[in-house]
Amino acid sequence: MARVCLESSPTRKEELVQAVGQRLSDSQFLRDFYEGMDPRDQHVVEEAVHGNGRYNAERLEAKYGSLGSRASGGYWDRDKSCSPLDLFFYEGQIPDDLLALLRPFVPKPPPFSLPSLEELPRDKKEAPSVISETEQAALHDLPAVLDLVREGKVSVSEKTQQITAGSARLMLKRLFHGDFLEHKENVNASDTVRPFAWGLLVQAAGFARRRGTKLELTRDGLAALANPSAEAIRSAWAEWVGSDLLDELSRINCIQGQNARGARLTKPSSRKPCLLKALQECPVGKWINIEDFFRLIRGGGFNFGIENSAYSHLYVGHPEYGWLGGAGDYWRVVQGQYILAFLFEYAGTLGLIDIAYDYPEEAVYDCSLSYDYYGDYLSRYVGLRYFRINPLGAYALGKEEKYQPSAAQAPAGQFTIQPNLDIVLSNPRQFSPNDRALLERFANQESDHVYRLDRSRLLQAVEEGVSFPTIVDFLQSRNRQALPDTVRVFLEDIERNADKLREAGNALLLRCSDSFVVELIRSDTTLGNCCLIAEDGKTIVVPAPSESRFRQRVRQLGYALRRT
Repeated sequence: MARVCLESSPTRKEELVQAVGQRLSDSQFLRDFYEGMDPRDQHVVEEAVHGNGRYNAERLEAKYGSLGSRASGGYWDRDKSCSPLDLFFYEGQIPDDLLALLRPFVPKPPPFSLPSLEELPRDKKEAPSVISETEQAALHDLPAVLDLVREGKVSVSEKTQQITAGSARLMLKRLFHGDFLEHKENVNASDTVRPFAWGLLVQAAGFARRRGTKLELTRDGLAALANPSAEAIRSAWAEWVGSDLLDELSRINCIQGQNARGARLTKPSSRKPCLLKALQECPVGKWINIEDFFRLIRGGGFNFGIENSAYSHLYVGHPEYGWLGGAGDYWRVVQGQYILAFLFEYAGTLGLIDIAYDYPEEAVYDCSLSYDYYGDYLSRYVGLRYFRINPLGAYALGKEEKYQPSAAQAPAGQFTIQPNLDIVLSNPRQFSPNDRALLERFANQESDHVYRLDRSRLLQAVEEGVSFPTIVDFLQSRNRQALPDTVRVFLEDIERNADKLREAGNALLLRCSDSFVVELIRSDTTLGNCCLIAEDGKTIVVPAPSESRFRQRVRQLGYALRRT
């Protein structure tokens, strides 16, 4: 150490200790020494001084591709000469007294520089097999799934709240682009990506709740179905980031031991905010290589833990030979696959990111494991290679205050509305499943390409929460020409009638066979203000907000409300 920091060094140990100590207590010497260091070593000092004082090899390698002149992190090696970094680090830590002297002049480390691409590689070897633009699909798929819930066609497991195989197959027929992956006809729900994700997302968002084995719409779900929008997508995303409904790690089937005795996994809601912050650092509209995103997570301060136990309980293949606690690529197998699932299955399904990927059977995922794994591939998400935050993602991630769609979401000219109320589709094959489902809520199907507006169906749709302006906008935006006068008058008449009667809330309906009790209720100052008595003198109506007060007062008078 004396040879590193002194021009000439004493020979006796006590004098060496005193001389080195004086040097390391001299602020001016420390400043001059730091400024003369190799830039790589300077970055090591900067990260430690403005971090927790420790030598963080993982972050240094991810951010700079270098560990500086002392790759051991300052742990002494008798067989090596002292490096400049050894003056600062003792057992991987800069001591507190030295930190206090370094902080005034050591600058903050540079921010992580994330590479991005305007266009994806076009070379056959480098280009991904599939490019999926998800924005339009998500805005289509949310109401499509909610409509299936409204119809009572989405079944879930009472234990896991995950959708059944039959429900997944129904969703695949309704979703705009089906699934990201190809499936056999009798696919299991857990093998799908979009259907599986939607079944959980609508529950986490509060749009649907389980009743028995079926999902049913909540009030928020009815509102989202009536007026599907980017706001609903943003709300669903925010709720999912804070949700523990599913641990995305459980979707990585090859990782065993997740439910082993003694295994203690961190909560998903503690990991996902780290990924959210990392996504907010990504540019909008540019392709990000997944390997560079991994570097951002590890080198940009967004890393997270999976296990809380003293040692790992996770393994791949054989419990002993495939134990991940001894694997050099633990992070890529566990955290890396978790990130892929989070991006591919949830950010992709919700339409926040466009994704470019290979099918898992063809994917090459760099993972130098110290054991053999005999499966076909680590996970169904292993082929994800690039992603791009689109305008919907920029809005949902809080990078933009308003949602500016990248393209018109409802192409005009999809049908022609005739004066006799017939709706003739221009090309039935190009008419999206969700648009067809919405049209069938207020029109009768006459043939494969002809529908007719129906008064009763229109009124029922309004009762179920579909706003009338939404219906009119749907018809006008997709019609080849202006609405015929007969159709316009027909719609205006329905709109007027639909506004005449409004629900005023729920009420308790009672029948009383004793006229004395009816008069007692009518004359009581409390009960008289809590209810309405019909002209027949026997029927009593108690509005829901007054029910509790009504019941309490009736009991005070010595009566009870019995169920029939």
